[in-house]
Amino acid sequence: MSQIISSIMMLFQPIEMAFALIYIYGTLARKIRAKLILNLLMGALLTFAALVSMFEPILISEGFLMDGRLVFVTIAVAMFSWPAGVMTASITMIARIGIGGDGMLLGCATILWTIAVALVWRHFLFRRLSRNPALLCLAGLSATHMWVGLLLPPHLVGSYFFETGPAVLAVHVFGTLLLGWLLTRERLQIVEAETLRTAAGTDPLTNTMNRRSACQLIDRLNEGPVEVRGRALLLLDVDQFKSINDTYGHPVGDQILTNITRRLRNCLRADDVICRLGGDEFAIILPNTSQSRGRDIAERCRAAISDMPFTVDDLILTISTSVGLSWSPLPPGFDEHVAAADDALYEAKRAGRDCVMAGTPVVRSDAAGFGPGGPLRRSWRGAPRHRTERRSARGVAGLNP
Repeated sequence: MSQIISSIMMLFQPIEMAFALIYIYGTLARKIRAKLILNLLMGALLTFAALVSMFEPILISEGFLMDGRLVFVTIAVAMFSWPAGVMTASITMIARIGIGGDGMLLGCATILWTIAVALVWRHFLFRRLSRNPALLCLAGLSATHMWVGLLLPPHLVGSYFFETGPAVLAVHVFGTLLLGWLLTRERLQIVEAETLRTAAGTDPLTNTMNRRSACQLIDRLNEGPVEVRGRALLLLDVDQFKSINDTYGHPVGDQILTNITRRLRNCLRADDVICRLGGDEFAIILPNTSQSRGRDIAERCRAAISDMPFTVDDLILTISTSVGLSWSPLPPGFDEHVAAADDALYEAKRAGRDCVMAGTPVVRSDAAGFGPGGPLRRSWRGAPRHRTERRSARGVAGLNP
């Protein structure tokens, strides 16, 4: 009885590392986006845990030892990518060979068997079962390594199966379930947090960035490498959009906005970003873009909307948009960039709509133009007045300018 208790206490030492592993995994998973790097780091941590358990074994006889290494091998192969599993399994096997003894071959056999059953679970059972049954199945499959005890010398078989074996089996199953359950729960929490974060920064109708996400993107760009060509920002406003909602209803207007977003995406490059500021107003951030290139993209976006009618149910509607372009050789703040584009958009409305107008280059708020009395600072403060005038200038006479 004392041997069984001693076995449980000794084998629980590596299991205690599970909580530290989960904490580290949660921290890494929230900071590292590259899945391969995350899996390799976790493979290294699981390898370390397996090695620690191997150097505090239970000796059945000289050269025959039992430890908690297979718990970590099972989790590495089943829960992470194959590079992580290969790392943990191969290093663990090399360590067992290094320890040597008469039980070396049986120890390597148990590792190979564990790899095989973990791969079977990962590729054939994991996606077909719900979470708890899947984890129970993994623990049960990994526990089948106990059959290797039949290959022990005859005088050790009884001791293995009736004294040490049951305790080892119980701890192995419990350790696999504990680590698997904690990992699965942590992953679900990370996914839920990411989903909420994405929802908070995404416009639900058009699935584009909202103003908050766009501000954060600009902050990240400003902290990144210098954009040698400068940065452009487009501000698009659908002409007389209110009359569409008033005439045909908001569901039609929503479909128009969705279709506009789709057309805009087809006009942009991979690094360009669409942001819906609200209503029928969109901002498009063009990183590392010259002023002339920004104007070409703005004209392409305008033409994509104006040159082809929109079909919504049985309706065929001709829509146009006005575009204001702001460009800066230096990284300005989001509000400063939008304010300059808003002034240019106001000029496009005054010019008859369905056109592109470019404003003067924007400088940073700590530069001369954005000083306390600078002209761009004054235009920024005056932007709400411009926007109000622009709204009133639309009219509701028809769908075309």
